[in-house]
Amino acid sequence: MQSEYSIRRANLDDLPVLRGLWETACLPVLDLEKHLTDFQVVVRPDGVLVGTMGLRVSGAHGLIYGESFSSAHQEEQVRPFLWEKLLVLARNHGCERLWMKGIVTGFWRSAGFRQPDNDELVTLPKAFGDGSGRWLTLVLREGPALPEHLTAQLARLQEEQYAQTERIRFQARLFKWIAGVIALGFLAAAAWLLFKLLGTMPQSRF
Repeated sequence: MQSEYSIRRANLDDLPVLRGLWETACLPVLDLEKHLTDFQVVVRPDGVLVGTMGLRVSGAHGLIYGESFSSAHQEEQVRPFLWEKLLVLARNHGCERLWMKGIVTGFWRSAGFRQPDNDELVTLPKAFGDGSGRWLTLVLREGPALPEHLTAQLARLQEEQYAQTERIRFQARLFKWIAGVIALGFLAAAAWLLFKLLGTMPQSRF
């Protein structure tokens, strides 16, 4: 795997391909775009992106989501390595529990995911959802329970970080557009001045 594929964080250049993968998987493309930096992507040696999976962190909890691949063959081949990468990232972020939506399939069952009981489900961060639908969970390590106000604060800080990142991206796109408009304005003004200058020059007579 390591000699054939590489895994890295997604960037803006990956968006066209990611949109296609998410659309094929019937996922909410616009929502996923807002959290682009959550995603890791698998790239072939020729530069083709063949799969992606996201990790969103809220306090001591992590959400695995947005999983999609270019084909069933690629899904079977690269999913274990994407999962291994996200598991490392989750532990590095101090996650004690992971969540994902779906049905317990063979792969995720072997990874340790299971249906949560009611007591576990109430700990699902609001940033991940309201608890409706089918949820799976995986306990990475048991830790002391944080006070509720600290858990809420950590989740709020995480969401503010996402919002700030999106504002920066929007401002960068806006400034780029404004710079383009200004450049076109200067070119138009220069062309107009040149036209006026040529119009006032005396015509040569032969």
